[in-house]
Amino acid sequence: EALQLTSDTEQSLSRAFDRAWARAVVRDAAELARERAMGDGRRTLGLRALDLRTSETLPPRDIATRLDIDVNLVYELLRRAKQDVRAAFLEVMAAHNPTATEAELRQRCIDIARDL
Repeated sequence: EALQLTSDTEQSLSRAFDRAWARAVVRDAAELARERAMGDGRRTLGLRALDLRTSETLPPRDIATRLDIDVNLVYELLRRAKQDVRAAFLEVMAAHNPTATEAELRQRCIDIARDL
């Protein structure tokens, strides 16, 4: 007998798939940003600061302590790292949607972030 899925089950599975896909896209974008930062100590440090900010939810002053750098530098590094990750995110999304406009890609990135 065929498996009958309810509308709620289908929606739940769809949301789970969307979240998994969103995590994969973000992971690909982070990897691309890391690849681009190789050989650039400042960019690599910025990505490390961003990782501490997002994965450990550390405030900038604690990131500064952890990385043994000035807190003002942390703000600068975070700003640049966010730009780098955003650019990589758009590039990954463009690879998935080659005919999309930049505005459509930006909106899709917002949608994906919401799915996380």
